[in-house]
Amino acid sequence: MSETTGTGTSGGAGGKKAGGSKAAAGHSTGSRASAPKPIPISAFRSQYGRILQVPGGHAVYVFTHDTPGRPSTCYGDCAVKWPPVIVKQTPVAQGPVKQSLLGTVRRNDGTLQATYAGQPLYRYVGERDPGEVLCQGVSEFGGTWWVLAPNGTANHKQ
Repeated sequence: MSETTGTGTSGGAGGKKAGGSKAAAGHSTGSRASAPKPIPISAFRSQYGRILQVPGGHAVYVFTHDTPGRPSTCYGDCAVKWPPVIVKQTPVAQGPVKQSLLGTVRRNDGTLQATYAGQPLYRYVGERDPGEVLCQGVSEFGGTWWVLAPNGTANHKQ
């Protein structure tokens, strides 16, 4: 069973780093654990224009083999090389990213994958440094990988 969700709220814009409490480090404080904070999705300027990124400054990709609004088609070796952006809840938009375009889709293993404009989001495992974009327009695993612009369209510049 798959599930796709979006967000109808504008929510708070993140931007603050988590505090250094023992609870945040995984140590029990004896009180109820607070809900995890949503990850921020922001944008940066690259050689392909403004594109989406996840924390750490890593570019976000979409896969042409996926269908917007449907679960990912990238599993096994594909998901090892192109890790899905796994979240606990709908991410929070920062900068030019539109909160109304952020959502999630349930993967076959039950985890939630972040989506933008209904498209499942991925990273490329070989990109280690913030701002690196090494696989724009790469075709493998039955589709092509493109970075994503804040307006929700795949950027096809090469």
